[in-house]
Amino acid sequence: FVTFLLVAVNALLAMAILASPRRVLCASVAAGLFASNLLLGLLPRAIPCREQSGTTAAIIQGNINSHDKWSEDSYQNTLEIYGGMTREAAEAGARLIVWPETALPYNLRGKESLIAWLETLSRDCNATLIVGALWTDSEGQEYNSLFLVTPEGGFDSAVRYDKRHLVPFGEYVPLRGLITALIPPLAELSALDDDLTPGADSGLFETEWGKIGSLICFDSIYEQLAINSVRDGAALMVISSNDSWFYDSAAVRQHLYQAQLRAIETGRTYLRAANTGISDVILPDGSSTAQIGALETGMEVRSVAFRSTQTLYTVIGNLFVYLLIALLLALPASQAVLYAVRKKRGRRPI
Repeated sequence: FVTFLLVAVNALLAMAILASPRRVLCASVAAGLFASNLLLGLLPRAIPCREQSGTTAAIIQGNINSHDKWSEDSYQNTLEIYGGMTREAAEAGARLIVWPETALPYNLRGKESLIAWLETLSRDCNATLIVGALWTDSEGQEYNSLFLVTPEGGFDSAVRYDKRHLVPFGEYVPLRGLITALIPPLAELSALDDDLTPGADSGLFETEWGKIGSLICFDSIYEQLAINSVRDGAALMVISSNDSWFYDSAAVRQHLYQAQLRAIETGRTYLRAANTGISDVILPDGSSTAQIGALETGMEVRSVAFRSTQTLYTVIGNLFVYLLIALLLALPASQAVLYAVRKKRGRRPI
């Protein structure tokens, strides 16, 4: 719809400038569309939103890049960084603490000592943790996941979110057999030896404050995933990401802007924690409130609200797009009918 407005307003202005016989009409409609969009955008700010609860949350950015965190000697360093920053966030009052994607770049299945460390950390801090790591299920399928660790319930592998949109040639190789046979170097681009399995649902986390929906990195550029999470009851959203491959390039900021769009579309606060940035706490109007820059180490603590309201977009989704497609498909048929009618009546066809 935003794209439609951009194109429509500019097209109408162009028609008005190019000596159109309906110059005044085109300019008036363009101004009307612009003003209506502005007023409708300001309206939600004037209406109090229904917030079902809230808590104090923290986002953590350990600034461990992908080359370092996958090295053999990074284990203890990773635990010290994220353990220390988690305790610091808890001391600042955080009850919910979000870690980045694969902050622990290990498969937690069978890692009982690491799981026990997480449970102890959660109890000592009296804080709920959302932690990124890998997981292999009983059928041998491996996932890129987020796990909920609570002071009371500890760690439960069944309570997790699995990344739904995997990165091609990063987390899986499309048509692996064919690519391996024809273009071996392309198949070797994947950071993992075996393909990961995409998640099947929104995997909401039940907490004392409300339901939390999750997106992992690449997930956040797909609006339908965020919509599905909110429709399933998510009152707060979390994005755990790893943009370290892009260092401090424009791609890092573009990825953040996608998260801001998801916040506006769904009317939810988003806690975005990235390995090397950019991490942020994004409000439902898309505004940035706690940004940690790229290639920086840091954590931010903010009060966050859980919401139960629905935006128009979460209700109708991309219905507007489908209506436009239907209109475009109907135009040739309508023109053909009009042509036939005018020809039958003996008028010159258009």
